[in-house]
Amino acid sequence: MTRDQFQTILPGALLSIGTPDDATDCLRLRTDTTAELERRGTPQLCLAQESPEEFRAFFDDDESRVLVLRTPTGELVGFGIATYRGESLQNFRPLIPDFDESPRNVVYIKLIQVAPAFRGRGLQRFFFSELESWARKQGASYATGTVSPDNIPSVKNFLSRGYREAERFKHEPTGYDRIRMIKKIKE
Repeated sequence: MTRDQFQTILPGALLSIGTPDDATDCLRLRTDTTAELERRGTPQLCLAQESPEEFRAFFDDDESRVLVLRTPTGELVGFGIATYRGESLQNFRPLIPDFDESPRNVVYIKLIQVAPAFRGRGLQRFFFSELESWARKQGASYATGTVSPDNIPSVKNFLSRGYREAERFKHEPTGYDRIRMIKKIKE
């Protein structure tokens, strides 16, 4: 989905680079989503691993990009985080032949979340597109991410964006099943 296409879905919506001021709203969405999934008995669909302080650090970090989408009235629609930092990247080293080519060769799509009122409109794919575009400009050749095999909408979004399943594993320390996804984003 392009920026023009998302404007037809959400006229006047504003996409911006996340700042520390945005972190509180995004953290609330992450916390609410995690609680919602726990109430439904499906907490494995969204792993909220970082402490609030660690989460806020993504918003003021040269190694990460946070994109925030809001309605014209300022309501949070959703956000996406891509990063070059984190131990998760180490898990991809054996799966990508030229992983160590440069420090910016592989970007990790850390998290994309859309508020419940705005789900089902293709916005997760929009965040994928925007984060991948930023990563390519940074010199990344690959984008990676992890997803629960039970999170069918997110698995479908990864696949529709051209990602492939690299492996299945158990997340430590939770023991939840996860899929590592990889996509070559630059030739």
